[in-house]
Amino acid sequence: MKALSPWKEHHTLVNVCRKQLKKEISDKFSKEANWNRIHTLVFWAMTLVLLVGANILKEYTDVI
Repeated sequence: MKALSPWKEHHTLVNVCRKQLKKEISDKFSKEANWNRIHTLVFWAMTLVLLVGANILKEYTDVI
């Protein structure tokens, strides 16, 4: 393999680091987006459970 000049070696290293950093940032944002989706889903599921529970409770308290 041909030896690279110091400038070319530095430039290659900078490009490799930049690509790795870009990949890590995009991975981090996709993971955060995934967590946000999960939290939203859990929030709406709990809201639905509370509404259904309150409705059932109201029905039973009307009967008694």
